[in-house]
Amino acid sequence: MIGFFKKFSVYCSSDGFWNAVRYAFKTLLNLVYVNSTTVFLRCVEPLSAVSDSVAFKILNDKDEVERLDFPRLKMLDCDGKLRDGHRLYVGFVNGKPVSYSWTAMGSYHILYVGSFELGDKEYWIGPTFVLNAFRGRGLNKAGINRQIHDVDGVCYTSVNSGNKPSLHSFLSLGFEEIGRVKYKKFLCFSSVDIKGSELKSKMLIQ
Repeated sequence: MIGFFKKFSVYCSSDGFWNAVRYAFKTLLNLVYVNSTTVFLRCVEPLSAVSDSVAFKILNDKDEVERLDFPRLKMLDCDGKLRDGHRLYVGFVNGKPVSYSWTAMGSYHILYVGSFELGDKEYWIGPTFVLNAFRGRGLNKAGINRQIHDVDGVCYTSVNSGNKPSLHSFLSLGFEEIGRVKYKKFLCFSSVDIKGSELKSKMLIQ
């Protein structure tokens, strides 16, 4: 219970009070009922040039992360991700860390669904995040664009179908949909429905 309230406090600070309330409600609801659709996307050729209007720094070890004043980032298993070879991008505005995004290799776990398997020169973009006070400035889009230009290969990601702004950002950068996963759960009963041949070939259902 203490951990929940600590997490809620961090979410209030980073996402705003009402977004934190929605997160708490959804977390509790998901214990008994889930009905979600996840859109999977692929990018081979980025559409936009990289902008230098935002300062991004690549962090390589947990000590660098610990020195940051970024509680929302520290809620993640940064040490484990970095040890697995994932790359962390942190965006700064006037020296303040305000956004982050990850580039993963090997495989990526999707909640409720399973693992998305990545081959050679295949990368996963996400999770991404921007502090509530700095949203609407294109920081998330700029970070994603920097990531897909930094790798030599194909990038994948997933977005909840209800998150229209994030979905639009990815599509505008050159991502295209390769399939969808519908997940339903009620109490101890659950089902997973995968659409898209490429997606099916890469998913390992949990």
